Amino acid sequence: MSWYPSQTNACDYCGAEFKTAINHPERRFCSTICRSEHIKSTQTKRQQSERSERARLQMQKNHQDPEFCAKQIESRRIHLQDKEYCMSIIKGLVTYSQSPEGREQHRQTMTLLNQEPEFSKARNERLIERNKTPESCERNRQLWLNPEYRKNVVDALTKESQSPEGRKRRSETMSKLHDDPEFRSKNAAGMGHGFTYTGPNGVIPMRSSWEVLFAQLLDFISFTWKYEPKQYLMSFEDITTPKYTPDFWVDELDCYIEVKGRDDLVELAEVRAEICQLLHNVKVIVLDGEKLELLGLWSKALLQKEALVEKLESFRIA
Repeated sequence: MSWYPSQTNACDYCGAEFKTAINHPERRFCSTICRSEHIKSTQTKRQQSERSERARLQMQKNHQDPEFCAKQIESRRIHLQDKEYCMSIIKGLVTYSQSPEGREQHRQTMTLLNQEPEFSKARNERLIERNKTPESCERNRQLWLNPEYRKNVVDALTKESQSPEGRKRRSETMSKLHDDPEFRSKNAAGMGHGFTYTGPNGVIPMRSSWEVLFAQLLDFISFTWKYEPKQYLMSFEDITTPKYTPDFWVDELDCYIEVKGRDDLVELAEVRAEICQLLHNVKVIVLDGEKLELLGLWSKALLQKEALVEKLESFRIA
């Protein structure tokens, strides 16, 4: 009997190791039984795939048949009248929805749906209408009285708002809302400041009485101005950082004016003004209490028009 060098292979079907001659490296099975079983399983998988495809095509054809659809609807109606059948379906859906796979599928589905503007709008309208009902209000009140529920809600909102995605989304939303005059008016009025300018530029809620007085001063000297017309990024590296909104844009001075009657807010305003100058090449004049006194606003004894214009020009040049 001649001797042949051998090597060890692993059977493709059962995984057992077996020896085969080096001149037959293509041998994949340890026995003819494994080879036969492998062929059967391959044929079975192919047949199952073919059957599935035929079933899919047949079902697609059936759904285009009105008579078949009518029979299906009638069958479903009869099943839905069976209480035990309905309860088994509901239990199965509840069990699946509470499983990790069901939760993940629900999350993915809602993520896709929330990207559709029409779906988001319709969902928000339904939620608003539902929350107006007395039952919903009472249920929400009872939930909020639960300390554990309240803590979970606050923690979730805090985590979401501090994440990069949450901060970016909030920044984009606030930028869009800032361009809406109606929102800005409601926002300023809802903040409880209660300061409103009424004059040639219309009715504008403002954040302090000093801003109202300064707007009236600009009207007095016939300067053209806009209140908080634009926001500026304080960092190009992180667009989610808070934005800076100067108070007044004055066309005749070609710059912004920030009015700060409180001395404790002046330092922060000056820092923001310097950053705005460096990043956006936009001049911002910060009027503190001393400068407001020079203009006569502090004592409410305004200077003459020419003197006011000269003072403002000197503040811009300084």
